Amino acid sequence: MRLGSRAHHWLMTALVVLDPITLVLSVGYAAAAAATGASVRWDPGRAFVVCTGASARLHGGGGTTVGCVYVTSATDVSEPVRWHESRHRDQWAIAGPLFAALYAEEVLRTRKDFTRNVWERWAGLVDGGYVPAPTTEPA
Repeated sequence: MRLGSRAHHWLMTALVVLDPITLVLSVGYAAAAAATGASVRWDPGRAFVVCTGASARLHGGGGTTVGCVYVTSATDVSEPVRWHESRHRDQWAIAGPLFAALYAEEVLRTRKDFTRNVWERWAGLVDGGYVPAPTTEPA
C-alpha cells in the first residue's frame, strides 16, 4: 500500500475509529465544532472529517486535528493543508489517545517552536504552513 493512497487514508481512519477513546474524542470534537456553527464535511479523498468556519477557541494555530477530525476557523482548506492534517490523523491512528500527551510534551520541549516539533515535521512543515515553500531563483 502506497503512503498517501486512498487505501492508506481509509486504513488510517479505520484504525482511529477502532479505538473507542479516539473515536469518542473525534466525534466529540466534530460535535463541538458543529455547535459553534462550523460546516462539517466528509473528505472522501483523505478519509477524514473537515470542519470549517469553527470558533477559533476550538483549535490552535490554523487548525487542529483530533483523531480523524480537522477543525479550523478558515472557510476553505487547501490541498497541502489537508495532506498535512491527514498525516496528523495517521499519528493518532498509530499512537491512539496517547498522541495528545505526546504532542503536548513536544510543544513544551520545543517551547512552541513548531518548526522543531517532531510531529509537525513528520506531517510536513511546508504543507502545514510553518515555513514558506522553497522558491527557485531565476538563472
